[in-house]
Amino acid sequence: MLKQERVSIPATLTSVGFRYGLQDRADVQLHYHPTASLLGVLGLDVGSSVWVVKGAKAVPDVTATIRLFGFTDFKTLRPYLQLGAVASWRLFHRFAPYLGVDWLGEGPYLAVAAGVQGKFGRFTLQLEAKWFSVAQDVRSIVVEWLSPKDIGTFGVQLGIGYRLFSE
Repeated sequence: MLKQERVSIPATLTSVGFRYGLQDRADVQLHYHPTASLLGVLGLDVGSSVWVVKGAKAVPDVTATIRLFGFTDFKTLRPYLQLGAVASWRLFHRFAPYLGVDWLGEGPYLAVAAGVQGKFGRFTLQLEAKWFSVAQDVRSIVVEWLSPKDIGTFGVQLGIGYRLFSE
């Protein structure tokens, strides 16, 4: 969340993407970031996820991800490498609450997240709350961010996916 004139505004991020399964436990992905476009920046990322641990009962599924982000205002290109891990639990075959951690290069920045993903036919919806830049002091940034003791900032991400092929 960021503050504008003493009012907290959710810093909602969006991504729309495609994933293609290479095998049962790995995929490749491409995402576009519409919120960045609203701010005059083109944002894309490409990456891959690997299902590392197949969970059962209380043991979560664990997935590792690597992504390369590129953001540009057509004057400057800002690339970022992201490494992440997520532990998730499948509930009622439709919903999967999860906890995750991300390392995002150029800083480096560490983030922690909690969210839920739901499957609705071929669509997947994801809602995530994330604490970005867990160890970064944000007092020196021009925009005032909502954060505990001026460390990092909170954000909310809404993701939408569509499976071209049924499972």
